[in-house]
Amino acid sequence: MIMKKNLVLKQKQIISFVKNHFVKGNSPFLKINYFALYEDGVGMRKIKKEIFNLKKKEKKYFLSKVINLIENFKYKVFFANNNKKKYYKNLVITWGNKSNLINGSFVDKYVDLDTKRFKDTFWIILSRNQFIKTKVNNNIAVIYPQNKILNCFYFFFYLIKNLIFEGNKKLIDQDHIIADIINKLISKNKNFSKIKNLLMPYEGQAFQKKIFYKQKSINKNLNTFGYDHSAPHSIATQMYYTKGSPDKLFVTGLNTKNSYAKFYNWPKNKILTTYPSRYKRFKKKDFLNILFLPYDFIISKNIVRGLSSFLNSVPVNSLNKFLIKIHPVKTSDPKHILLKVELESVVKKYKKKFTNQAKSNLAIVVGFTSTAIVALEYDLQVLHICPDPSLDRYLNYFWSDIDIKRIDNYCFLYKLKKKSRYLNFKSEDKIKKILKNETN
Repeated sequence: MIMKKNLVLKQKQIISFVKNHFVKGNSPFLKINYFALYEDGVGMRKIKKEIFNLKKKEKKYFLSKVINLIENFKYKVFFANNNKKKYYKNLVITWGNKSNLINGSFVDKYVDLDTKRFKDTFWIILSRNQFIKTKVNNNIAVIYPQNKILNCFYFFFYLIKNLIFEGNKKLIDQDHIIADIINKLISKNKNFSKIKNLLMPYEGQAFQKKIFYKQKSINKNLNTFGYDHSAPHSIATQMYYTKGSPDKLFVTGLNTKNSYAKFYNWPKNKILTTYPSRYKRFKKKDFLNILFLPYDFIISKNIVRGLSSFLNSVPVNSLNKFLIKIHPVKTSDPKHILLKVELESVVKKYKKKFTNQAKSNLAIVVGFTSTAIVALEYDLQVLHICPDPSLDRYLNYFWSDIDIKRIDNYCFLYKLKKKSRYLNFKSEDKIKKILKNETN
C-alpha cells in the first residue's frame, strides 16, 4: 500500500512539474519542452533530474542529438500537384513511408483512410524514406531528409553563418526546421488558401503546436483538429494542453477524455471521442502470447528480473509459448536485440512452465507503452513488466477501470473492469465525417 501511495505521489509530481514548466512561460514550440516519457528526450531527462534526482551523462547524449540534427538538417519536398486551380478544403499532416503507397495513393495508417477517396483533402506526409521517382497522386506531398552527406555541408555552413558571423550561440531546434518547412509549403501554395480544416495525428509535439499556432494566426476561421491516435499511456504529459494545442482533440475513449480534462489542463468541451481507426485492423491473435518490447528503455536488468519473477510464480505447464517482439522502429537496434536474447535465455531457464495445451489468455508488455490498454480491450489479461514503475505502471488513481494485481515490484497483472472505455469501436468516425465535409 505504501509503495502504491508513493507511485501516485511520483506520477502527480511529474504532471505538476510539466504544468509549472509551462506556467513559467517556457515555449511549447521547442523540442526541449516536449515531455514524452516513451523516449529518452530532453523533456524526459528534465523530469528524471528534477523529480528523481537522476543525473545522466549528457556529453554523449548531446553528441547523439547533434548528429541526428545534422543528418536531418535539410529536407526535400516531393509532390506532383498538377491541379493549378484546385482549392482544397482540408489539409492533413501525418507520417508515412513508401510501404503506405499503393498505385500513387497513400493509405494513412493513423486514420485508416485512403487519400484517393478524399478529393478535397491534401495530405502532407513526413517520411524517413526518399520518394525519388515515386508516383504519387496530386493530393499528396512528401517531406523527407536530404542526403546525409549534403546535410553535413549544409550544417557546416549554417554554423559558420550563425555562430561565427552572426554570434548566434543556440543551435536551431529540429522541430523548428520541420514546422518552418511545412508552414512555408502551406503559405506559398495557392491550393491551400481556402483550407477550412487542418488535421494531424497528434502527439503534442513541438512542431505540431507551432504549425497549428502559425496557421491559426494567419486564418482565424481555420478549424484545427488533433487526433490522439494511441490508447492512453500511464502518464500522458506529452499531451498537456498549452498554447498551440488544436481547437479540438479527438480521443478514442471516454476515460481518456475524462483523464485529459482532469489532469492535463484540457477544457472538456475541446475533447471529442471518435472511432479508434488505427486499431481497426487488429485482432485478438495479434496480441495473444506475445511479449512486446517498448520503443525505448534504460534499465534492462529490471525487465529481465520482472519476467523471471513472473515465470517463477506460475505453475508448471500453465503458459503457452510466446513470441518476443521488438518494436518495429527498433528491429536493428543492438540494445533491443541484446535484450531479446537475454529474455529468451530466461524463457529457456523456465521451459517447464510452457506447454502447447495451456489455455492462457495473456499478452506481455514492457515499459512505458499503450499496448497494455489495447490488449486489454481485446479481452486479454496483460502482464506489465515495469522497469521503472513510477513511470510505467498504470494506477487506479488515474485509470479506474483497470483491475491490478501485483506480482512483485516490477511486475503487475491487469484485467479490464469495463470494456470500450479506452477504445470504443462502437463510436462514430468523426474524422472521416470532417474530411467528407459533413460538419464544420
